[in-house]
Amino acid sequence: MIPSLPNEIAFCEKITELYLSDNILKDISPVLALRSLKILDVRINQISVLPPEGWNNLVNLQEVRLGRNAITTLPLQFFSLPIFFLDLSANKIEDLPVEVTSLTSLTSLDLSNNSIMILPPQLGLMTQLRALEIQGNILKTFQPSVIQKSTLALLKALKIKKPKKTNEYEERKQLFF
Repeated sequence: MIPSLPNEIAFCEKITELYLSDNILKDISPVLALRSLKILDVRINQISVLPPEGWNNLVNLQEVRLGRNAITTLPLQFFSLPIFFLDLSANKIEDLPVEVTSLTSLTSLDLSNNSIMILPPQLGLMTQLRALEIQGNILKTFQPSVIQKSTLALLKALKIKKPKKTNEYEERKQLFF
């Protein structure tokens, strides 16, 4: 098991995929210098805080796997990444910031098994999102049956802000508590 990353990893400029899952890493700062990186997998570690800066160096990053850590928040710079796959499952995230909608290339988002109570309604406007996993959270806006539905149904439920017609009101009433 690897307890930490050497700073010299920054000199490995041609690394495009980095698989460091199932270790005891707490800090991944040295990884943020790898400009060619496309895939970062640091699942099953001991990461509780992500570095606040340096994410803008990862201009080629497409896939980020951060599941099964102890992450509570995401730094603002993180939301400028060109990623299409993001795994944040089994962390300690309570609030999902609206900035997640800035990830305009994102097609798959796994938020399962966190402590999220409310999803930003703007998430429903992410038309490119094809997979959204939210089960295992303490969401107060959805009935459990809605959480198990397709991504399209979840996004539609998030998009509904106020009823326009009687039948839409009935549909909304079935989706929300």
